[in-house]
Amino acid sequence: MPRQLDVLSACEAFVAVAERESFTAGATAAGLTQSVASRRVAALAQRGYR
Repeated sequence: MPRQLDVLSACEAFVAVAERESFTAGATAAGLTQSVASRRVAALAQRGYR
């Protein structure tokens, strides 16, 4: 069963990454690993949130 996208968490990750212009710094600021931040941002793009 596919996982449901938590749009709010994904948007928070996106904003943190965009503000810092870095996945690593944004993920750290959001309390995430770089991998999780990257997956959440990719999930937004994949679902057409551009």
